[in-house]
Amino acid sequence: MNFRQAAAGYIVGAFSTEDLPLIAYNALLKGLDSPSLVILAGMSANDTFYDLTHYFKLALKEIGIAIPSKRDACIIYALSIADDIFSEKIDLAKGASKMYYEAINRFDFNSETQRYAYDSIGFEQVYSLLMEYEDTLDSWPINETLQQEIINELSVALRKWYNEMTQNFKF
Repeated sequence: MNFRQAAAGYIVGAFSTEDLPLIAYNALLKGLDSPSLVILAGMSANDTFYDLTHYFKLALKEIGIAIPSKRDACIIYALSIADDIFSEKIDLAKGASKMYYEAINRFDFNSETQRYAYDSIGFEQVYSLLMEYEDTLDSWPINETLQQEIINELSVALRKWYNEMTQNFKF
């Protein structure tokens, strides 16, 4: 996860203010550098909310990263989770669930709905398949064949969504 993606994760609430020094430290390890980023990386979770967020915002500005809107932050963070899925750092079902509950669901995309839930960002098929998969977890007996079919479809839908969204969001 790069600094912009981590910043998006912070904006959507996936990371706390206390996580900012570690996020800054990891950004330094990946080659980013700015005076405020160095200061933030040297801070601790015990520093004040004001100081941590102040240096975080300064670091973003010094590096040239605009603070995204909450809407954009949700998408950017979801895309970073998709990266983890595609690089097999996280299981597809768990990753898709994390994308929805920790990123996409943190903004009211439903208010933008035209026909289907999350269609304004092209996430409707991923959402539908994820909900269908989660429903199979509650069934008895568990139909593993059906679950695998849904996972296969979810993989295709997620890749399609990812490809479409990465054309719009550079991260």
